[in-house]
Amino acid sequence: MKNTETPLIKKMKQLNKQVFYILSALIVFLLFYSIFYHDFSMNELVSALIALAVSAVPEGLPAVLSIILSLGVTRMAKEKAIIKKNACG
Repeated sequence: MKNTETPLIKKMKQLNKQVFYILSALIVFLLFYSIFYHDFSMNELVSALIALAVSAVPEGLPAVLSIILSLGVTRMAKEKAIIKKNACG
């Protein structure tokens, strides 16, 4: 059996990469900005950057994605588009 990625999985991976790149660039910018323009200790700076990285990841993303998917399944069920058994198996 081939392991294929669905369009949803591809989009989620693309979104994860975008969030990672933006977050990485922001952390690097804030690191240099804080070192050159503010007098933060390294402990304060590392703690602040870790807090930024943790808080930037959307915590409610899995819940929102589940709600969106369930609404899609509900809409498909109303159109009688859900297959209960695979014809090939």
